[in-house]
Amino acid sequence: MEPGDKGAIPKLARRLTLVIHSLAQGGAERDMAHLARCWSGRGDDVALVTLDSVANDSFPLADGVTRTGLGLVGHSRNVFEAFANNRRRIKALRDVLQQRSPQTIVSFIDRMNVMTLKAAAGLGDPVIISERIDPRHHEPGRIWRWLRRRTYPGCTAQVVLTHSVRDWCRRLAPARPVHVIPNPARRPETGSSPEAPSWAVDDRRILLGMGRLHPQKGFDRLLPGFARLRESHPGWHLVLLGEGDERTGLETRIRELGLEDHVTLPGWVADVENAFSRSELFVLPSRYEGFGNVVAEALACGVPVVTLDCPSGPGEIVRNEVDGLVVPAEDLPGLEQALDRLMGDTELRARFAARGPEVLERFSEQKFLDQWDAVLDGRNESDVDGILGP
Repeated sequence: MEPGDKGAIPKLARRLTLVIHSLAQGGAERDMAHLARCWSGRGDDVALVTLDSVANDSFPLADGVTRTGLGLVGHSRNVFEAFANNRRRIKALRDVLQQRSPQTIVSFIDRMNVMTLKAAAGLGDPVIISERIDPRHHEPGRIWRWLRRRTYPGCTAQVVLTHSVRDWCRRLAPARPVHVIPNPARRPETGSSPEAPSWAVDDRRILLGMGRLHPQKGFDRLLPGFARLRESHPGWHLVLLGEGDERTGLETRIRELGLEDHVTLPGWVADVENAFSRSELFVLPSRYEGFGNVVAEALACGVPVVTLDCPSGPGEIVRNEVDGLVVPAEDLPGLEQALDRLMGDTELRARFAARGPEVLERFSEQKFLDQWDAVLDGRNESDVDGILGP
């Protein structure tokens, strides 16, 4: 039985091998570590394999998880070296999978999915692959695109985070189900600190943004609108939490707009929950997202959200006019108008904030695990969708 044969996942098959490039910092890495802890905690036989070494792990695992780090991460100087290195990686991964078989294999992220499907070929084990970002905005390269088209039809099922990505991913393996399992909504893990950060002083009202300082996040196009909004909302202060290569460019733009006293770039902070608790409004001006975990976190903390309906995720999390405002993607005047409306309406912010924590139920941890269990049990798309509800 080749990976991907229909009906290949036996009911209650709970010898699970999870595969990802690394457990260093990242959303996909955090999600895979979380699944490993949950499945191991209920008694499943769980192994987690990475190309990276265990020494680089950033996320803890339960004692019952068998952890294997292949230590084969590194850059290749040319295409020939890359080919040889990837052959070594696939062989090393196949050796681990052969020792674990029979099993159900779960792989995260495009290039790793390709290598996992190559390594598992002929073993007879079902392979579930998952895209953790929007592949329409994250191309792996021409050779990897070709390999993806060749290997993805051999999977048993695909798992993606949003419905719009599902529609795109169907073309990669038309005969296989594509399940939508959004990430669970979680409050930030760090406890709230009683001390106000340096930027939350006086009578400032905080408009919060969060993410890497990278063009993807769209902070560059938020700044001119905020400069105009300052004229009618002088008591507001914009805080952009995060770090990245765009810091210098953003700092230059802040000076050009005369916003030095009205915009703060504190970098990353340890206590994210404290940042949310000090904020009255959250904004997401991204050009694209994989899912938009930070939007769910803001709502879970009772902070109303104004977001662009960028691909993909935010528009599936925020309920327009219920717990925030959703503006069509690329409609920057509309984003400015939505911010103007909420910055000037205390009662509307309070109404949205009161509904926001419902996101914890809509995207609950239990629904997330139930959906994954349904995929492992070979259930169809409608069954998996039905667990999340309308």
